[in-house]
Amino acid sequence: MERWRYLCTAYKRKFSESLIRKINNDIQRPGLIGLGKMEYFLNPLTDSYFNTNNKMDYMRIRNPLFLTVGYIVCGLVLFIASFNFINLFLLSWQNRKKEIGIKKTLGVTQQSLFSLSVVEAGIYILTGYFFVVDYYFYTIPIFNSVFEANLSPNIFLNIKVISAIGFVLFLTVVLVVVLSVAKQWRMKPISLMTKYSSKVTFSRLLFTIQFFISITLAVCSITIIQQMNYLENAPLGFNRHIVQLNTPDKKTSELLPVLKQKISQLPDVNKVTVGNGNPIFGNWIARYDLDNEEFYSPYLFSGDEDFLETLDLRLIEGELPTETNSGKLVNRKLVQQFNLANPIGEQVPGTKDIIIGVVEDFTCSSFKQEIPPVIISYNKDGQSLLIDYGGSDLSKLLPQIQVAWMGVFADYPFNYRIIQEELMKKYKDDTFFFKIIVTFSVISMILSCFGLFALSWAVIQSRTKEIGIRKVLGATSMNILHLLTLTFVKRIFIAFVIAAPVGYYLMYQWLARFANKIEMNILIFGIAGVLVTLVAFVTLSLQTVKATMMNPADEIRNE
Repeated sequence: MERWRYLCTAYKRKFSESLIRKINNDIQRPGLIGLGKMEYFLNPLTDSYFNTNNKMDYMRIRNPLFLTVGYIVCGLVLFIASFNFINLFLLSWQNRKKEIGIKKTLGVTQQSLFSLSVVEAGIYILTGYFFVVDYYFYTIPIFNSVFEANLSPNIFLNIKVISAIGFVLFLTVVLVVVLSVAKQWRMKPISLMTKYSSKVTFSRLLFTIQFFISITLAVCSITIIQQMNYLENAPLGFNRHIVQLNTPDKKTSELLPVLKQKISQLPDVNKVTVGNGNPIFGNWIARYDLDNEEFYSPYLFSGDEDFLETLDLRLIEGELPTETNSGKLVNRKLVQQFNLANPIGEQVPGTKDIIIGVVEDFTCSSFKQEIPPVIISYNKDGQSLLIDYGGSDLSKLLPQIQVAWMGVFADYPFNYRIIQEELMKKYKDDTFFFKIIVTFSVISMILSCFGLFALSWAVIQSRTKEIGIRKVLGATSMNILHLLTLTFVKRIFIAFVIAAPVGYYLMYQWLARFANKIEMNILIFGIAGVLVTLVAFVTLSLQTVKATMMNPADEIRNE
């Protein structure tokens, strides 16, 4: 098999090298720098797919960070699930100590105990595995839709997937069996059959770690939710409710004023302008050289007399450029960058154009970059139409706009782009990251609460007699509730104290990618702490309230 794989790899390498030589030897091969002047090469598909520098619309890419985050978070969630399973398995054996004690008295061997544990743990894990596989077929369409993936049900037939799952299941079974058998075999048969041996113990460290994971993910989830909400709704400095129509070519752009007139008459349209580009996409970036041999790169925009009003750009001082006044508008950022105390009448740095007005700064491209210097000029011959639909139902307005388009450009397809949608596309990676973290955060809390529920039940069962005696001596229901939850609450508090700075550091690093972002504040940690504590308290209360309501005489008699 290894030799066959080696031969296949060698053949593919030889074929790819031959193909590249043939392409590069063609003197007529096309290229951006001229015929026969560009060298071509082949890249593995995986390298191209996970290369975020590929910005072409027809190329589907995925940030490799998702794989890293996915592996880490899946590992953490798997740790929580494994810890809870091991704990519950050991608790089930703890309730059967008398049975083990009798078997040891009758001469059972350690190998027999090991075999019994393997069979029992294997049945539990395989049953859970088959339930998961069945559940997978129902959820895979939802997963593909949310994460824009194309996973197939046949993935479970992949040898690598089967091997990985089998290894994890085998490791879990071995760990469970070794821990349980070693613990039971060390104890003497007489100790296993006494009532004292029914005392429940659990790993406080592992319990704290699983809630540390849940709280850290909760902090990350709340921070990401607030940041994504900020990205979607925060002021941009311009009107985000804009539809842009582009003309098919430069010749047809002469008819844009006619289309503008038609669309302006629609009742649900606020304002229309002819322009070139917009703050989010399709904008021009120029290089202007300065006298000191330095340069700067401002964003360039142009439009007719309705450009500023349609985009809702605020004029701070000066006047608007017109057909007879060819001066330029600049933004506050450009004025500050060149320390222009009185910008009106000054030349635009690097040009001979005169500044006749200053507009307030507005976001260009996205919140991931600082606001750049901007220059706006008058141009009635733009190649795009910007339509302000703020306050209107876009789904009802678009058919009306299409009718107007077909009346002017009957031979060309109706194409439009919505600024808000284009803006959110720039946060596509962050949206995927948000979905991953929130999904696994919810899963981790659910798993933690399952384990906490079973663990609290086992603790209450082991302290039935103690609870009965305390109630006979006058303990109230609140005293019993406090007694049973104190140990767990302490561990959750310790987990929160450790998780808060870790969550802060992780989210600080993530937010550093944004020029405009929310501030990490105490409210985020408060919400995360209260949320996890509330869920844990409700989980504990389901068991403790039941224990406090029981008749103490029955509790002591049953014990």
